[in-house]
Amino acid sequence: AGDLYVYITVKDHRYFIRKGDDIYLDIDVPFTQASLGTVVDVPTLEGTATLKIPECTQPETCFRLKGKGIPHLQGFGKGDQYVTVKVEVPRKLSSKEKTIIEELANIRGDHQVKDFVRPI
Repeated sequence: AGDLYVYITVKDHRYFIRKGDDIYLDIDVPFTQASLGTVVDVPTLEGTATLKIPECTQPETCFRLKGKGIPHLQGFGKGDQYVTVKVEVPRKLSSKEKTIIEELANIRGDHQVKDFVRPI
């Protein structure tokens, strides 16, 4: 003859973050693949899914995998999974890599920092 209190604690996952019925995941993509485009297999709650990353994908771009989240408690369907692309920039460059990137900068005309400043 009393009240029963049940407390549930959800343990943090190694890869996923849950927000409501949606799941969030960050993936690292080399800057070459973000520039050229690629296809990657990403983990989901039910295995893996194929994600197409189009060419010229910018850092922090978020893709939605519809219906790959947590099942809704009230009714039908599932939440979504959101995959955020974290573009990996190399920490060291070989002399050949540096030459190639300098050549790309020359082709694109990327030489002056003032070109990258955005007005407010």
